Amino acid sequence: MVVWGWERNLPLRMCYIPLMIRSFQFRCRPTEAQKRALDDIAFKANAVYNAALEERIDCYRKWEM
Repeated sequence: MVVWGWERNLPLRMCYIPLMIRSFQFRCRPTEAQKRALDDIAFKANAVYNAALEERIDCYRKWEM
């Protein structure tokens, strides 16, 4: 008897194995101090990204042929 590919004489790779995909969503409720810290981190990360981007653009313009 075969039920969704589960048969004892079939190798495991030939069996149908149903997968359940779950997702989770977490809410973030930071305190005021945590909000300020997160804003500071985001500001600094943005500044580093922009500086790296500017350096890369300058390097590209310098070596452009």
